[in-house]
Amino acid sequence: MKGADGKAKFDILPEGIVLVKNEGLKPKDIKAAEMVLEENKELAIEKWNEYFGKCVKDEDF
Repeated sequence: MKGADGKAKFDILPEGIVLVKNEGLKPKDIKAAEMVLEENKELAIEKWNEYFGKCVKDEDF
């Protein structure tokens, strides 16, 4: 996620969303991004798989 004040990187794992890197985002913006990612986890995984051409499912971890 990139905003006017910074950017952050998250991993989407079976056990949840994990913040990997934060460069200047406020805690409230990180929390908001985590909530959006959690609500759209399946869509994010689907789009990742479409882009990279690999099927990754929870049982693959």
